[in-house]
Amino acid sequence: TMRKYFKKDNSKTQVFSLSFFIGEMMKTALIYASMTGHTKKIVKAIEKEAGITVYDVKANPETELKDLDVLFVAGGIYASSCMPQLVDYVTKLDASCTKKVYLLCSSMDPNGSLKQIEDVLRDKGFSLGEKKYHCKGSFLFFGLGHPSKTEIEGSVSFVKSIIS
Repeated sequence: TMRKYFKKDNSKTQVFSLSFFIGEMMKTALIYASMTGHTKKIVKAIEKEAGITVYDVKANPETELKDLDVLFVAGGIYASSCMPQLVDYVTKLDASCTKKVYLLCSSMDPNGSLKQIEDVLRDKGFSLGEKKYHCKGSFLFFGLGHPSKTEIEGSVSFVKSIIS
């Protein structure tokens, strides 16, 4: 379950969330790489609203992950392919770093997916969650306005549904 805690600090009220998994705090992380900023926009909303630690593997390719209950992988599709930095990072991951992986994708193609990432993870023995999230991306003047506020909220709801 997801519980919100409120902490009074002078005149400010801070809200922070903890996820519990069978009575213990669930260890979660989200890795991503973004070329156009769409995935980053989605990920920052997830970080803020779901309280998940987020790692930009394009900027920090040496990020080490271990002992996670859930790992989220978010990325966009560019010319029918995933970002090479995200693929390279996932290729180096050890399946023992997490119990389950869930994918979030931003793509102009409504059927777009992180299949390339999914194939690498499956080949390496990762346990993949059946649920995935896709939101429409944009390219040049096509798909302007995406990800929309509704799509960003949908990504947050998707993540919260997994961790609560």
